[in-house]
Amino acid sequence: MRNKLNVFTYKQYRNKQFIIQLISNIFLLFCTIFAIFCVVFSFQYESAPVDGFSMQPTLNTEYDNQHVVYIHKNSDYTYGDIIVVHKSSTENGNKYIIKRVIGLPGDKISYRFDTTDQNYYLYRNKERLNEDYLLSQQDVEYSYDHFSTLATKGPSSERINFSSIDGILTYTVPNNKVFVLGDNRKVSLDSSSNGSYSMDKVLGKVEYIEDSSLPYVFFIAKHFFTLKIFA
Repeated sequence: MRNKLNVFTYKQYRNKQFIIQLISNIFLLFCTIFAIFCVVFSFQYESAPVDGFSMQPTLNTEYDNQHVVYIHKNSDYTYGDIIVVHKSSTENGNKYIIKRVIGLPGDKISYRFDTTDQNYYLYRNKERLNEDYLLSQQDVEYSYDHFSTLATKGPSSERINFSSIDGILTYTVPNNKVFVLGDNRKVSLDSSSNGSYSMDKVLGKVEYIEDSSLPYVFFIAKHFFTLKIFA
């Protein structure tokens, strides 16, 4: 009887050890996969919360909430894409802005007033853009005012890109530059006031937007990623 009991106890012990070893191996495998994912992610993507409201209603829709964006670094982008651009370097680190792509090298950007609804509209290569992402079509007038001021009082490096085509003030995007605007034209400081940005300064394209009201998302972005992005 004692021998049978010893055999049974030994089998239980072996089974318990097997289960513990299996769980340890699974956990180790999970940690390894997670580590590889983090390394690959850090090379391909950047993540950070967005401060500011110039990209409303797309980003930071509520004034008491932030969005977290995931940027595919050095990725291709085209019209309508949201990109992150390195604007300047300060004592507190690099400053990045997030805007929407409107014009690429060679494109001709202009604004025209529509007497039907009394609003300004944005044109690219003489074609009106369907900007259904705007916070307000009426606010395009603010962007046009900045645009006009840039043409007359901006730096000479930007004034030379303006011309009059068919009597309409038109901006030609220079080589290796990108023309970007915010979706909230009333408050956005963008290419309408600062001119085009060098493509060399583009960090990448936003591929995913997360609501930072999810606590774990905001914690990860805020504490493990040092990028500062301003809308």
